[in-house]
Amino acid sequence: MSFVLKLHRPRLFASVLDFVQSHRIMWLDVKVGDDKRTPAIVAYIPYGSLFSNVKQFFCDQQFEGLTEHISLEYRDWLEFVHHEVVPVIENKGAIAAYSRTAHELIVEALHTLELSHLVDHLIYLDCDARFFIHRYLPNHKLKLREQLRMRARWGMISKSGPIGLRDYLTVRFDQNDGCAVYSYPWHLLDFSDEEALRYIKPNLETLPPQQWSLTAKHCLIDLCSCSAHDLLGMRRLTLFLTGLIFNHQN
Repeated sequence: MSFVLKLHRPRLFASVLDFVQSHRIMWLDVKVGDDKRTPAIVAYIPYGSLFSNVKQFFCDQQFEGLTEHISLEYRDWLEFVHHEVVPVIENKGAIAAYSRTAHELIVEALHTLELSHLVDHLIYLDCDARFFIHRYLPNHKLKLREQLRMRARWGMISKSGPIGLRDYLTVRFDQNDGCAVYSYPWHLLDFSDEEALRYIKPNLETLPPQQWSLTAKHCLIDLCSCSAHDLLGMRRLTLFLTGLIFNHQN
């Protein structure tokens, strides 16, 4: 069974801080299709990188033909896990992601690759900030809820639903709050990865990219942009929260 680190668990924070400060982390974002099991586009910051050098690729074979027209390449998901994720596990590093879906897909891939023995050595950093905010910053959460209602009222987002990663990245709690320093593009705040994939895939099956509708082309561009921004924002938010806990303890 893999080892899961969470920011809101005080007894595990020393381990989280060690991974973050030593950069023994691969930061990962995986967008999946309607079945929630098939990776479509992956963004990652390589293990040990000190910089925000995001790498992206398609891993759904339906997208393979697009690699001739845009800068993203196609890579098989199992090949990526074998050549990029497995070395992280073997080096006792951590895989950091905002969704547990990525964790489940990695575990499934390890079993498929007949590397099940590595599952017990997989260290996963769960970057979901909900529990941390709820436990340590309850007043901030109330302010965030109110600001989301205002944004929905002004038409900036379609509805004030569950708080997600992009909300934490774009809403200021106060003017001195370092948590809001990431400039997430406003036009992507209400962007849905699932809806974009549902719109793009019929075009993949019937038309070459040159003949796509303008809406389909924009969906593809926004999907790639959103994947990169979600990854960079997740990394920025996690670094901020670990710093917040560290400063509080000292």
